[in-house]
Amino acid sequence: TNIGTGMRASVHIKIPNASESPNFHKLLDEYHIQERGIHGEHSVSSGEDVGVYDISNRRRIGLSEVQCIQDMYNGVVKLIEIEKQYTGEVYPSILNLPDVNSYLKKYLTPEMFEQLKDLKTSRGTTLIGCISSGLVNLDSSTGIYAGDEESFELFAPLFNPTIEEYHAPYKIADGHKSDMNPDHLKAPNPDPEKRYIRSTRIRVARNLKGYRLSPTITKEERLELEKKVVEVLKSLEGDLAGTYHPLLGMDEETRLKLVADHFLFKKGDRFLEAAGSNRDWPEGRGIYYNHDKTFLVWVNEEDHLRIISMEKGSDIGSVFNRLCRAVNELDSRLGGFQDTEKLGYLSSCPTNIGTGMRASVHIKIPNASESPNFHKLLDEYHIQERGIHGEHSVSSGEDVGVYDISNRRRIGLSEVQCIQDMYNGVVKLIEIEKLQLGEVFPSVLNSPEVKSHLKKYLTPEMFEQLKGVKTSRGTTLMNCIMSGLVNLDSSTGIYAGDEESFELFAPLFNPTIEE
Repeated sequence: TNIGTGMRASVHIKIPNASESPNFHKLLDEYHIQERGIHGEHSVSSGEDVGVYDISNRRRIGLSEVQCIQDMYNGVVKLIEIEKQYTGEVYPSILNLPDVNSYLKKYLTPEMFEQLKDLKTSRGTTLIGCISSGLVNLDSSTGIYAGDEESFELFAPLFNPTIEEYHAPYKIADGHKSDMNPDHLKAPNPDPEKRYIRSTRIRVARNLKGYRLSPTITKEERLELEKKVVEVLKSLEGDLAGTYHPLLGMDEETRLKLVADHFLFKKGDRFLEAAGSNRDWPEGRGIYYNHDKTFLVWVNEEDHLRIISMEKGSDIGSVFNRLCRAVNELDSRLGGFQDTEKLGYLSSCPTNIGTGMRASVHIKIPNASESPNFHKLLDEYHIQERGIHGEHSVSSGEDVGVYDISNRRRIGLSEVQCIQDMYNGVVKLIEIEKLQLGEVFPSVLNSPEVKSHLKKYLTPEMFEQLKGVKTSRGTTLMNCIMSGLVNLDSSTGIYAGDEESFELFAPLFNPTIEE
């Protein structure tokens, strides 16, 4: 293995950032170099020497000694270049890779980098601190996190276009207004019979004035913030009264109980890890919840506070009322939350600013979700769907047909309007589910583009006359007209399920046949 040049040319080099790059080993292969720890063969970079590597040439035969050293030299030069990219000294050309599609890549030009790279907020946040997650995680969709509230202003050339594209059609010049008055919401219970909606949950993200955001907050600040928040939480009364459970030192019984209730939050994902939000985990973090388990506060998770109101069933107004009382109380007693006239409430992640709100229901709509216009309706009502087991989950298994439906817009409209979006959309989905079940007249036939015989002859009065009728073999009116409801461009729109259908549903079939 050692013939040819018999040469090993190496350097001991400190590259803690470049070595964490997702393309580190690919680069080693490209430059014909190899890495190991600095304490001999088979050692690793660890302990006091973490981030320090022995980098050497890999090829030893079929090329000259000069070429061996040139391999090592070229690779080391490239590693230093990448290290400088991660420390903010030079433009991160790693963003030019074709598989990178983040907002960071789209908006951070070399010229903008030179303009911003030496700037620093009064609390110490730099450009490289804001973009580090997007450099480590090249599959990021956004790629930037704010270190403090001043970041949004100092690094506005990067944050502003990102915010406007993600939250389109919102424009920063339009500004943002908050409304946490439950009396302004028009949301009578949409499912009082509890046939469709299983539960309702509304949360907001809030960050306290005077503190860094999670990517840069110091350990001392985090502990101080936790103490301040917990003192206020423990003084809450009535239906908001409850208990705080710190994550550090949590006993197993409590942990299992919180897991079973789906209350326990986990350490942040790799995107938050790279941003710096997971430092000192789990110290300074905890969960507060009331005795009825309808009001929760996550302390020092991704944001300083995630304030959550929830309950079984579909009383959206009740859930929002509880949330408003809690948020307004905490706001007044904690010295206010970080917000601006243009951006609303601030969060480290620019996708979560504005209201910082996610209002959702778990709803069973197996028929409505199969409608060909399902996603068009979601867009129309500014709502979005996912499975009920968290982000990126799908409706499947025992829960097939059950969806988490939430508001899509978060900025440029108030909290009341966010919930109104969700409420209006959910009411429409229940209406469509009832239509598919044959319980109410299919108003979709009233669309001007529908020209079928079904539309012409099925009146609301005829629908009420026939909807509860069934042939001896089980065919219903809904079975006969389903194709015409799914395919609005049908010319006829009706099919018989058996021979008895022609007689039982004659008021619809006969005029269609004659015409």
